[in-house]
Amino acid sequence: MRTTSRLSDANSLTDEERLVGIRKRTIWQEVIDAIYGYDYFISYRWSDGRQYALQLAESLQGVGYNVFLDSEDYKPGENWRWGGQYALKHTSRLVFLATKDAVCDPQKREAHKDPIVNELEAFEKGGRQKVRVLLDPIDDANWQESPLAAFFRGEDLHLTDLDRSGVQVIQELDRWASIDKRERKRTRLFQGIAAILFVLLIVAVVFGILARSQANRLRVVAVEGSIRGGYENLTKNDAAAAAADFSSALEIAPKNQIAADRLYSLLAYGTSQWVLQQRVDIDSGSVDFGLSNDWMEFSDLGLNPTSVEVDDEPDNSEAITTSRFESPDGAWGVVLNHYGGNFQAVQLPYYEIQLSDRSSYSFEETREVRGLAFDQTSTLVAVSLNTDQIYVFDREGTVAEFECNGIESISFVGKRWLVCRTASSEIRFVDLIEDDYVPIPFTGSQAIACKRNDRHWFVATREKDTYSIWSHPVSFQTMAKVSEAETTGPRNWEERTKFAPARGLELQGTDGEWLVVGNAASKSGWNKLTHMLSDDDARQKAMQDEDFSATIALVTTDAAISLDGQVIATSAGRTNPRIWREGEDKWETELEIDTDRYVRAVKLDETGRLAFVLYAEEGPAKPTKFDLFAVDTGERVATDFFARTDELLDISQDCEKTVVRVGGTIAVRSSRSTAELMSIPAANSAVLSYDGTRLATCTSSGVVCVIDLESGYTVSESLTFPVNSGSAKFREPHFSRNGVFVEIHRYGTPGQRCSWRVGTVLSRREAIQLVSVARQYFGIDVDQRKLAVEVLHDFSSQENSVVSELAMFLFAVETP
Repeated sequence: MRTTSRLSDANSLTDEERLVGIRKRTIWQEVIDAIYGYDYFISYRWSDGRQYALQLAESLQGVGYNVFLDSEDYKPGENWRWGGQYALKHTSRLVFLATKDAVCDPQKREAHKDPIVNELEAFEKGGRQKVRVLLDPIDDANWQESPLAAFFRGEDLHLTDLDRSGVQVIQELDRWASIDKRERKRTRLFQGIAAILFVLLIVAVVFGILARSQANRLRVVAVEGSIRGGYENLTKNDAAAAAADFSSALEIAPKNQIAADRLYSLLAYGTSQWVLQQRVDIDSGSVDFGLSNDWMEFSDLGLNPTSVEVDDEPDNSEAITTSRFESPDGAWGVVLNHYGGNFQAVQLPYYEIQLSDRSSYSFEETREVRGLAFDQTSTLVAVSLNTDQIYVFDREGTVAEFECNGIESISFVGKRWLVCRTASSEIRFVDLIEDDYVPIPFTGSQAIACKRNDRHWFVATREKDTYSIWSHPVSFQTMAKVSEAETTGPRNWEERTKFAPARGLELQGTDGEWLVVGNAASKSGWNKLTHMLSDDDARQKAMQDEDFSATIALVTTDAAISLDGQVIATSAGRTNPRIWREGEDKWETELEIDTDRYVRAVKLDETGRLAFVLYAEEGPAKPTKFDLFAVDTGERVATDFFARTDELLDISQDCEKTVVRVGGTIAVRSSRSTAELMSIPAANSAVLSYDGTRLATCTSSGVVCVIDLESGYTVSESLTFPVNSGSAKFREPHFSRNGVFVEIHRYGTPGQRCSWRVGTVLSRREAIQLVSVARQYFGIDVDQRKLAVEVLHDFSSQENSVVSELAMFLFAVETP
């Protein structure tokens, strides 16, 4: 039990800071909490127990106890669920203030949505003691009907303080805790000694790592001159041949039978071109090959670009026969032959290393691959053929095989369900576990998207210019009762919303909350219709806004949902956006931002605490300038982030980086401090990778530049298409989930099919794979890969290319 320092700190806090408790904790504080923790955790209902809770906490702290005070009154946006769970794991005893509102919840929430029930349930797992302090007269019948009664047993302490003086309660709690005080002190003494020894051990390990890193750096620097000298000793012809082709470099190397000569050849070849050749573009350089790697984003049904479509063979282009695909996690991939041959699961980064004899499937030449999709966890991959057969593989071999007539596209929903869309506008939900499927016909409509959460399936359909969203309970048995289509839609499916006109549609959301967005087709092309769906009908009505389903001329309607589904922000055509938060029964007040412009876009960070609001002028003309505000959704404080920027290009997934165009420059800035991280010459588009570590830009002529923001390493490539490319415009680069591939869209004349070309990007993240590749040529021990990453990190900011750095490392480990 700690007293003086903790008590003085607590007394200097405001009421709001006491309620948060561990809102801002350093690493050292977390270590202390793991050893000492809290003596008491106070759980209560804010509406009628807050004042007593504050007084009780201060009194307990006054006699030397460490207290955590929990509340429903956390600042909006604070991750109070995490904070409470964290404190409960490090608390010896829980004190529950049994007030009338605490026992008889006035909001009549379900038990699993009551914060007090959640706290008691989390605390119950540790088998520790609890204290119930009765503050209001409560009938025994009301207490027994409350879900809280189940958490208190005879061995727990039951106290009564109807006059709320607190004196007897403090005495009883102090007496109860002092029984094991001596043993606790002894235990904490040993824990303190162990903590000190642990810190000393960490210090020793850190010094050891620093010493080793310094030694490695000195070794590499020492051999750098030797490498450059060896490179200079190569004949001019040998150096040119090595630089032109890596296989030539390998042929030149054995001349003197010295491993270092191979490294000199590698250094002569030298740049990222060697790396680019290790992973072939997935379109194999094809022309107008309708294949994209958007499947890494787990695209919706019908929008799945892995459906293989090949144009008539151009006169000056070779027919495409094979394609190579990488799993979302980048650990493995597949090689397939479109017009007869085989399908193989292979190890990355090399496509020549087959994972298993059973992971290869040969099919007849008359069969063609129509579609391919990975599941979200990179465990399974499905391949559909023109013979209406679908094969599901994992890394070791075939998992399932079944037939589905008229397949147009396939995609995974989780690991259990494979969703197939047929030419007859039918969706088939294939249960890979039960080895069965359910056909859902949508007569007269085209099914274009499908998602599910814990309760419902959601299917989006399109009939001419009208979009509909249908839902159905997840139960496979009830879904199986569907036998025919009805005039109003598929049987047992509920049409949740309908809207028109629209050009595109997107389904977003988290468990229980779904956000449906359609882009309206107005003359200006700037409109956006937003519809919200919820599994809870009452909440659906509360969330629904009158502007959501209406066509709003020349005004943008946008919406965003936080990663945990707790916060939703929407513009709804207003000057200021509004916030809806989990647990509320109505929309909160508008975020007050001093501007007379109209909202163009809204984005939330993962916790819902920070919102980004993009404003532009109202009117039919395309806006020429934008204002970007960063808004604290809890404090309702807006910061003028970028004033009069030309365009907001992208915001990273975690909202930590923002990319804007200002004049002739693209700037990457910190979203929280507005500090400029990087500035590059203007391209017509730019996008951040999912983890925010890379930036891809593309010019209208097809010059692609990918920059690693951590090291500054750059890969550039000019994309060319020999057929019908005169009117082509390149834009909208997209990263794969693992950041290895970059997809570039090309748009040409009306009616011309889009083409994609995928380039490969390298950064330190692939260094370990590079060493694995080099090991096959140079026989380097696999245990040296970890050291390679350290060495590459040290040299990442220098002029040497990544491959040259690898060469220096390999020479270092082979040289005494």
